[in-house]
Amino acid sequence: IEIAFKDGFPALFTAYGNSIKKYHWLHTDYSMYDCTAKYRKTFRKTYPYFDKIIGISHAVVNNFQEKYPGTNCTVIYNMIDADKIRDKSLEKDVNFTEKLNLISVGRIHNMKGYDRLVDVFAKLEQGHKLSDVKLRIIGSGPDLELVKSKIEAYGLQNKIELLGAMKNPFPYVKASDAFLMCSRYEPFGLVVLEAMILKTPVISTDVASISEIMDKKYGMIVPNDEEGLYEGICKIIENPKLLKNYREQLSNYHYDIQEIINQIEILLTIN
Repeated sequence: IEIAFKDGFPALFTAYGNSIKKYHWLHTDYSMYDCTAKYRKTFRKTYPYFDKIIGISHAVVNNFQEKYPGTNCTVIYNMIDADKIRDKSLEKDVNFTEKLNLISVGRIHNMKGYDRLVDVFAKLEQGHKLSDVKLRIIGSGPDLELVKSKIEAYGLQNKIELLGAMKNPFPYVKASDAFLMCSRYEPFGLVVLEAMILKTPVISTDVASISEIMDKKYGMIVPNDEEGLYEGICKIIENPKLLKNYREQLSNYHYDIQEIINQIEILLTIN
């Protein structure tokens, strides 16, 4: 069995090999970023060679099939080790002193939307809504200096703290009152699952797969723009009971890894 486990050119190496079975794994929202666009004719010839093309969400598959109709696709969600995440969240005792503590974890990149999140916080500050509120961002990336300069330009150093990259962000996620995912586009959103596993309510922009992995009883899905983020954050600032209700619902949340394992085992079994 041979698997092209990255979108784009790895498919070319796998498709024309002599393995008994060939699979291609999709991790990209093709409605937002299509790495095959310049070579459409080549990939149209290539994809029929695969026994199955697997997308990490229904949105990923649907958007891929709009570019490549008739492809033989299925969905297998990304798999995470929930027990390991819970254990790692206990490795450090984190306590915050602010009334409302918000956290976000991700690569500081345009697709993740941290630049616009800073703009949203500037608007919140101008409206005098950030009293005893703090946002912490864990991560690094090509837009780090841009985000840092915007924080300084707005004078938000006391409201937004950049913690840098961390091997273990989970104690911070667990200790926070809400998790923010501000992405412009996102094929899956693993960080949302990680936050829910730690019983931390989520506020997320309406990206491709979010409604597949997060029930609205666990948090808020807001329009994918600055106004949506602004209104969502305003709601939890002005109505603390919202987060309490989300957290109560999350006490019953269960992430089932076994179903995903079963799907992969079936896929990798040669009859």
